[in-house]
Amino acid sequence: MPLHTQTIGTGFPVVFLHGLGLDMASMQAWYEPLFSHDQIQRIYLDLPGMGASPAVPIDQANSDTILHLIYQTIHQRVGQQDYAVVGHSYGGYLALALAYRDPAVKHAFTTCLAITAVTGERSLAAHYTIQEAAITPATNTQQLADYQRTNVILNPQTWQAYQAQILPGLNRCDRSFIHLLQRQNSRFYRLSFENHLRTARLSQPITLLLGRADNQVGFQEQLTFGQRQPQGTVSVLARAGHNLPIDQPALLAAYFQQFITSLLH
Repeated sequence: MPLHTQTIGTGFPVVFLHGLGLDMASMQAWYEPLFSHDQIQRIYLDLPGMGASPAVPIDQANSDTILHLIYQTIHQRVGQQDYAVVGHSYGGYLALALAYRDPAVKHAFTTCLAITAVTGERSLAAHYTIQEAAITPATNTQQLADYQRTNVILNPQTWQAYQAQILPGLNRCDRSFIHLLQRQNSRFYRLSFENHLRTARLSQPITLLLGRADNQVGFQEQLTFGQRQPQGTVSVLARAGHNLPIDQPALLAAYFQQFITSLLH
């Protein structure tokens, strides 16, 4: 089953994998403004049951199948070329798996990646908020609480970004498929080789940006993993939660520019 993709530009391929329940629009919003040249080919994917990609049948509703579909979709686009991968949250989990399984992955860049699929087995961080300015929502008032639970920096700008970048994907996703994927205590959400992945030492460079207030996936396990990587770059951002790209766009941009520079040299 082909996944919905959008390709922008030409040059060295970089694949973008969004978080669970979101779609490629979130990744495009965060990363497209950071490209000032056209030496990078950006390949944005919608994961199954999200964005414009249809859900897979129940017997295929597992992360191993989703990873295989991503692999097939990528190589249909890039052939035997090397490529890099960028992932957020669940997309970071899958990006890590690609880097582990596919020798064509030459660099990985992740934000707030999940490293343990089962929520109850994660080491989560304590969430806190910094109210920089008052927010008086005129729309999406029911979603304000979720924004406050996942963002750290609260002001009209991050609230607007949350509505523009997070809510559209959440509203479009197939919620029944999301529940199906996470059925039986995330037995099928977990990659079959997760234990091997968690202890792996990857040969390629990998960047992990983590939020110190990330109450969805945490940061401690990821920090331990990143410190074990021979070419790992790891940063725990103090004023960021699970929506790190919205909380700290300037720091995201700085690390991402370093990542892009490394691909071109």
